[in-house]
Amino acid sequence: MRPVGTAQELERRRRHAVELMQRGESPTVVAHILGVGRTSLYRWLALAEKSPEALAARPHPGPRPTDERLRELERLLLEGARAHGRPDDRDGEPASHPADRSGGVTGGVGLQQTVAGETAMFR
Repeated sequence: MRPVGTAQELERRRRHAVELMQRGESPTVVAHILGVGRTSLYRWLALAEKSPEALAARPHPGPRPTDERLRELERLLLEGARAHGRPDDRDGEPASHPADRSGGVTGGVGLQQTVAGETAMFR
């Protein structure tokens, strides 16, 4: 899960943590002060040693789908792949994807994995 703060604030925190550790501060103390795990500190330190730009701000992955969009995706899954012009590529095999088992979804696995993956990451 992405921590709270703008990309710039998170970058500033990473750079500050690396600076403190390079000055000799205890990783345990730095982790406590900044509210991060020591594993993150060591990862940031290794990244900074390879390239200082590795600590740069990264854009946010995008907005969460709305509840309405999640309902729409669930409806599409329940309709199945054939209803949307995609072949049913399961060939009668038992469902192998969690979305298939939980909702009685029928249709192509490719569509189900795409849509289920999009909804699962937000629940």
